[in-house]
Amino acid sequence: MTAAMPQKIAILALALLLPLEAAFAFKGLSAPEASDPSGAAAAHSGMHHGGPSGSKDGVPMVDKMIARLNERLAHEPDNLPARIMLASIYKEAGRADEAARTSAEVDQRLAALVERVRQNPGSDDLADPLLLADAYNMLGRYGDAVSVYAAIENKIDSDPDLLIDYAETLAQADPQSLVGKPLELAERALKINPRHLSALLFAATAAEKAGDKAKVAAYWETALPLVEPGSALEKDLRDKLDALKRAD
Repeated sequence: MTAAMPQKIAILALALLLPLEAAFAFKGLSAPEASDPSGAAAAHSGMHHGGPSGSKDGVPMVDKMIARLNERLAHEPDNLPARIMLASIYKEAGRADEAARTSAEVDQRLAALVERVRQNPGSDDLADPLLLADAYNMLGRYGDAVSVYAAIENKIDSDPDLLIDYAETLAQADPQSLVGKPLELAERALKINPRHLSALLFAATAAEKAGDKAKVAAYWETALPLVEPGSALEKDLRDKLDALKRAD
C-alpha cells in the first residue's frame, strides 16, 4: 500500500476527535478548514511526537485518532478510506507492526473491492465505485480514481457533489488540466445548482488560470454570500475581489 500524504492524513484524522455523528469522508478535504496550514502543521506535529497536542485530558492526540478509527471500523468494517487512514497514522506514529498489518488489510480489501466493481460494470448501485474512487484518492492513485469516475460519469450527471468530486480528482491527477474537463464538470454542476459553493470556488480557480477575470469575479461574488460570515474563507474572498477590482 502506498501511504497518502501525511499532512492530509493528519487533517482528516482531526475530524475523528469530533463526535461520531460528525461527517467523516475524504470529501472533508474540500472544506476551507482543511486548507489551513497551521492546523495541518499542528496535527502533523502531534502525530509525530505523540504529544497531547489538541488534548485537554492528557491523552495524546494520535492515540485518540487511532482509538476513534478503530471504533469506527468495528462498526463499519468495509470503510476502506478509514482503514487507509489508520494505516497511515500508524506509520506516521512509528508503529511499524500495526502499520504493516493494517496496510495488508487495506491491500486485501482493495483487491476485493476492485473485483466487485469489475464484475458489475453496468450496475446502477454506485456505492462500490464511489468507495473505490475515494480509496484511490486517499492512496494518491489519482489516475485510477479518474478511471473509476469516467466509467460512471453518465450515472453521476445529475449529482453536483459527485461532478465536483470528479473534477477535483482530475485536477489532482493533472493540475494543468483545470481549464478542460474539470471546468466543464464544474459548470455542469452549477447548471444543476448555481449556488453550489465547491463548484463556484473550483470554477473560479479554473477561470483564474484561464485569465478570465470577469468570470472569476462573478464566481467569487456568487460564492461570497454562501460562506460563513467572519470566516477565513470570507476574508480571503473579499480580499481577492478587492484586489481584482483594483487591478482593473
